[in-house]
Amino acid sequence: MSGESKSDYYDKTEKRKWLNTGDQDTFSDKLLGIHLPTVSVNTNNFERKRHEIQVIRDFADDDFGFDNKLIAGFYDKPNLPQDNVYNNNDPENYPIWHPQRYNPMIIDPSAEERLINGLHFGRTNRSGTNDLNPAEINFPFNTMFIKNGFSWDKTFSQKTKIHSAYHNPYLYHWNGSVDEDPENEEESDTVTIKYDLKEKYNTVITGIPEEDLSYIQASEPDDIVTGEGQATSIIWLEKGERITVCWVSESGDKRTSFFRQSLAQGPIAVENMDFELTIEPFRTDVEWITIDNNGEGTAPMDWNAPSNFQREEIDLIKFLPSEQKVDEWLDNFCKAFNLQLTQDDEGNFELNVKQKQVQSHSDSAIDLDKKASITGRSNQPLGLPAVFDLGFKINEEERGFVDSKKQYTEGNNGGGKIETGSIDGSTISQTSSFSYNWFKNIDQEDSNRKQTLKVPLISNHEIWLGDPSDYKEMVSKVYTNYAQRFWYINQEGIYDLGPIWKTETTPLNDDKALNLYIPQLTDTLSEESTLTLNYKNQKNSILHTYFNVLATNDSNYTEIECYLTPDEYERLDGTALVKLNNDLYYIASIEGYDPIGINKTKLKLIRKL
Repeated sequence: MSGESKSDYYDKTEKRKWLNTGDQDTFSDKLLGIHLPTVSVNTNNFERKRHEIQVIRDFADDDFGFDNKLIAGFYDKPNLPQDNVYNNNDPENYPIWHPQRYNPMIIDPSAEERLINGLHFGRTNRSGTNDLNPAEINFPFNTMFIKNGFSWDKTFSQKTKIHSAYHNPYLYHWNGSVDEDPENEEESDTVTIKYDLKEKYNTVITGIPEEDLSYIQASEPDDIVTGEGQATSIIWLEKGERITVCWVSESGDKRTSFFRQSLAQGPIAVENMDFELTIEPFRTDVEWITIDNNGEGTAPMDWNAPSNFQREEIDLIKFLPSEQKVDEWLDNFCKAFNLQLTQDDEGNFELNVKQKQVQSHSDSAIDLDKKASITGRSNQPLGLPAVFDLGFKINEEERGFVDSKKQYTEGNNGGGKIETGSIDGSTISQTSSFSYNWFKNIDQEDSNRKQTLKVPLISNHEIWLGDPSDYKEMVSKVYTNYAQRFWYINQEGIYDLGPIWKTETTPLNDDKALNLYIPQLTDTLSEESTLTLNYKNQKNSILHTYFNVLATNDSNYTEIECYLTPDEYERLDGTALVKLNNDLYYIASIEGYDPIGINKTKLKLIRKL
């Protein structure tokens, strides 16, 4: 399929030297290295035991399969429909396939469907097991990739179709049977075995940079205790999946002193395993993978194809709950901030503020005293309720609401009320479909830092009352079904929570010591104009910023008719008051404006308190 597809194997011995874990602190990009304990060299080396580094997934069910973790790189069943019994008298045993040294071994889902890729070192000497590669018995090194599609074993209950792409232009060892007398129609009990190199699971990804090509090898020629490698592949993951790296090996043996007897001691301890896991978003379409359901390539794939993932921006629609309709979410958002969604002539949508802040100074008011007489005015009932009550959707089982009762008797729901002065006693309530966002202060103190973290709290209060010994179970609970809420990123900085990946001997300034950083969040925006994300009857709240609060002691509209100039009409956009009989009025509505000035315009006004 390409110029390199016929090569025997890909050997990087001359291009890369293993970085000895005793002499170096880091590995190059995506490098995976192992070093077996020197106390077990005689019994647990690559000639006697199998050792694997596996990158695995959990299919979003929080289970990596560690309760029954096994070697994945079997050279026969379950990876291939073949037994490790080579009998020239039974044609059903053939053909038999084995990968070449240092080359990819494609893993069937029935062997380990959680596998993404990995490295396989060594062969086994365990009694009753003959899992080895007879064509490469002295070179038990293979990269591993999960096969695209489905398992060959129809009895295996596979979770889902696997979409996996890997570069495997190399040939497999093939042993096939040939009838001695092909013209004889009768079945023959005798076969002739023929050997060749043939395509198996042959796939090509063009344009892979040299540093990203997969490889595996011993650290030095004839070394049977140390090795290195790199596995690069493309995998389709579903929402909510997690990935981890694990070490899997056979039960180790410890040889007793002065005797050649081996005693089973359980899994061996790894002296040092250094790795770097790199994950990059690539494609959102599985059609890029041109491998059939049996793991065979149908066309070359392009490593340098442009990524169609969104970068540096978020498609919020994809983060909505599955049952949430987009148009309903937009309506609810507009309702929460008193906005209106409009579409221009070019088809673009805009979110605009419905009401603008009124200039309350009398100097900016439009004087209508000379244009309208109070004797010709009429009054209509205003119909205001006594109270407007605005608030969020509140789950009283949330920890944030429960904690807020320590300061507020009825709890802090982020809502606010406006008293209109009307004496009718009624209340109009408007509840947002979004939740109020509570913050919690968490103190962090250790030998290197002391700080208070202000973080959003989206949690049921019950898990905070449990036994601390159930911490793992507590943190495993998520509440993505709770109502959405808003916050800002505090541009002033981030929280450094310190190293989360280090050993006792790793210095803090070592690049193996990875620190965890989380953004500082807040409910108040103060860059250009201050806005606090609540409906409280306070300055800079959503209520005062996006809603016009009319304070009036009048229970009626005042209706007048007058002639308006085009300039006056333009100013009556809700941002200016009207002066009439030395009183100031808000504009409620304008009807029948005549730009020619032949007909009068009807104004409906509300007197300002």
